This record gives sequence, C-alpha cells and structure tokens, in this order.
Amino acid sequence: MKETSKILRQCADTVMMVKPKAFGANTQTAATNSFQQAESNFLQHANEVNDKANNEFDNLVELLIGSGVRVIVDTEPEGCSSPDAVFPNNWVSFHHNQSVIIYPMMAANRRSEIKETWLNAGESHQGVQVESIMDLRTMAEGDVYLEGTGSIVFDHEQRKMYGCRSPRTNPSIFKILAEQLHYTPMLFGAMDQHGQPIYHTNVMMSIGKTFAVVCFNSVTDTEEQAMLRKELVSKGRTIIEIDITQMINFCGNVLQLMNKEGNLVTVISNSAYNRFTAKQITMLGTQSKIVTCDIPTIEQHGGGSVRCMLAEVFCTVK
Repeated sequence: MKETSKILRQCADTVMMVKPKAFGANTQTAATNSFQQAESNFLQHANEVNDKANNEFDNLVELLIGSGVRVIVDTEPEGCSSPDAVFPNNWVSFHHNQSVIIYPMMAANRRSEIKETWLNAGESHQGVQVESIMDLRTMAEGDVYLEGTGSIVFDHEQRKMYGCRSPRTNPSIFKILAEQLHYTPMLFGAMDQHGQPIYHTNVMMSIGKTFAVVCFNSVTDTEEQAMLRKELVSKGRTIIEIDITQMINFCGNVLQLMNKEGNLVTVISNSAYNRFTAKQITMLGTQSKIVTCDIPTIEQHGGGSVRCMLAEVFCTVK
C-alpha cells in the first residue's frame, strides 16, 4: 500500500456512484447522524421518497458528465438491504497505486452495500484496474468502525489523513490505515449543534487542490483547533471558514474534482450554495468551475450531501 514514490493528485477525474433502489431514512444510523431530518411518517411515503432521490441522483450524474467528469454508475449488490446505498464512499475508496480499501461500517444494514466484484485483485470492474485490496474489516477487532472518506478527509498531496473522533471513526483503525498508506494521521474532536460528536469528518471539512473548507468552531478543544488551523493554513490553500449553521446545511460536504480537460470542478448542493456568502462563493470559484445540484430529498432523509454520494477513483480507468 506504499504511496510515497510519486506526487499524488488531490482531485480525481473519475467518480463511482451507486444508483439507489430503496432510498430512505436509515433508522440504524439516525442516533449518530444529527444531519438526518426525515419526517416521522416517512415510511408512508417511501416510494415517493425513493423516486425523488433517484431523480436527484440522475440529475447529479448528468451535471457531472456535462462538466467533463467521468462517472461510473454502479448498482447495488443483490440482496442489499440498505437505504443508504447512494453513499458508496463510506465502504470503499480507490487509490493512486491501483489499490482498493474496504471499510468496516457501523450500521449492520449498511454492510450489505459492499459489492464483491470490487474485491477481485488483478481484475478490472467497470474499467477500473485493481491490483490490490486492503480489507479493513479483517483488521477491526470488536466494535471498531471507520467509514471511508466520510470518516477520513485525505490530503493526498501532503500525505495526511484528517479525522474527527466519533462512534464511526475509531482512532486505532484510523492510525493503522495511516501507517499502511504512509500518511500522517491528524485526529481531533468535533461537535455538532447539539454538542454531540460529528458523525463524519466530511461534513465539517473538505480539502481540494486550491481550497480547504472547514468549520473550526466545531473543534472545541483549543489545542486541537490550533493544530488543525496551523496544518491547513500552512499548505497554501485558500481557507474558507464556515460556521455551525453553514455546516449543518452541508457547506463542508463539497468536493473538488478534475474534468477530462484537466480543469477543476467543485461540486456543491443547492442548499450549501445558498448558505455560502458571496465572498466565499468567489473564493470557491477561483480557478475552479462550480457545479450545483438540487438534492433536498437525499440530504434530508439520508443526512449526507454531494460529497457523500461520490467515491473518487484514483485507480487507472480504461
């Protein structure tokens, strides 16, 4: 898994997305995800919710392709029982050295999302060339979880991993992965608007090639906040600091990608875009095209936004 022999790209030009079959609010994840705001009677409207989510999914795929980003649309495994399958970045990540990492997820019903066809080293699936597999599920002893690029915000260029401690982001397995990748682990605590640990790091921060969006106010320990600020400011990226209200409207859940022409594309949901200030939008748009999409159903019922829907693919794709 060593990735120290070359400069790594921060922004992928390909993403993998999974079209949902039965999207809805996940009762197994609600206790640790305060961003889920599903109606109490959502089951009575399950088909309508799923149809809306599929329309939002299709629109995002179309917008990305139209912006020159390669999109691999995959399907759920047979027998998948998860309403969160639209968020594949929690169970898989694709790396620069043709490796795939599989992650241990906290909710039992989400574990059925893992598609075995991605676990065949030496083969390709949907044109993605895979040479090695790291299955962290085999390394996690007991109730230990790490949920992909939800738990981890990678700074590939600097070879650092950022993570806020939570029931879904276990420090021990986080550090094991950092050691395997030869990345430096950067762990800290971050709290949501209710004073509870933020469930995923990628809702309070995002690192692109040209910017870092971060909610420093969610990091309540002053020493850890100072550490985080120092690390991000020192790397030369534009720092876009968001507040708690912006964070809960998914301003931290944005993703910078690269299109086939080599130009940067920043993907933002409409709810997040409308919460950024005009100055922040200008900062985000510097050297990067902004693509906005309307995904209110997925955000409300799933508790995740555009970044959660996109599994970046750094492996070679034919």
